[in-house]
Amino acid sequence: MIVLFGKTCSGKTTVAEALEKKGIEKVVTVTTRKKRPGEVMGRDYIFVTPDFFDSMENRGEFAETAHYVMAGNVPVSYGSLRKDYESGDKVIVLSPSGLKAVREAGIDVFAVYVSL
Repeated sequence: MIVLFGKTCSGKTTVAEALEKKGIEKVVTVTTRKKRPGEVMGRDYIFVTPDFFDSMENRGEFAETAHYVMAGNVPVSYGSLRKDYESGDKVIVLSPSGLKAVREAGIDVFAVYVSL
């Protein structure tokens, strides 16, 4: 698993898309955020309700999660599925704290800091 991490707007998604064009599968993460125009379920994110996300988290399905409060005081959660780290050649974009959580979970990844 290749983990791309870095600051916001550092080019992580651009690098992930370039790797995807080379045949490396991009991991699709789970979110409770509302789908934006043009986003596709299963391609951009797996969109779930907050209750469903909580049940997945309680079952230990996530390798890491992040919880934010967005504009309008709307809580939003993101998470990467533990099972996605079990199969080889994939790429995922994580925050530095997400990478730390994955490593603390004992998951071996190849991490690349992106700063374009």
